[in-house]
Amino acid sequence: MEPQIIFAQEIYIDMLEYIDSNYLKSICLQIKTESSGVSISNVLGWQSESMTEKSAYYQDFSMLIESVKSNIDEIIDNRYKIKKNIRLSNFWININGKYAYNTEHSHPRCLFSAVFYVEHEPNMGNLILVRGDNEIDMFNSDYGIIGTNAVTANEFIFRPGKNKLVIFPSWYRHRVESNLNDKERISIAMNFSI
Repeated sequence: MEPQIIFAQEIYIDMLEYIDSNYLKSICLQIKTESSGVSISNVLGWQSESMTEKSAYYQDFSMLIESVKSNIDEIIDNRYKIKKNIRLSNFWININGKYAYNTEHSHPRCLFSAVFYVEHEPNMGNLILVRGDNEIDMFNSDYGIIGTNAVTANEFIFRPGKNKLVIFPSWYRHRVESNLNDKERISIAMNFSI
């Protein structure tokens, strides 16, 4: 018997080696010194205010944002077949020191979200994407399931790395584990809509 995949969702992962993360790191740290930041999903960490194409620092991030937008345009052409143009809604910086993390949340009113890791080493915490349907609870330990896969898992663990990019549908609930490293984890998050 052949399985048919229904209600499938995807995430997209890429390495952007051509992006100068050392330069971006210096800009992120500079912005942090100029602002007390905001508290949305971050706990113990620092998060910049939301920025757009009109923000003073946009030009410093424009190569990264245009690269991500190009990736999303390709995703739309190949998978979603949307006829409208995608545009940047907003972007922001996350700087999480030791023990800092982000609580579970989603990004309403957007189509795709992306995270680019400017600084990430082992033990700095994974990105956890959470399955949206409650029906997966039927696959509990009482059934003796050994291991998980795309059908039985209720979470997906994305292991970040420096210059790594992940793009996912904005409605995916997600969280970031605690940074257990002494260095700061630095990421740039973006939302895109039509």
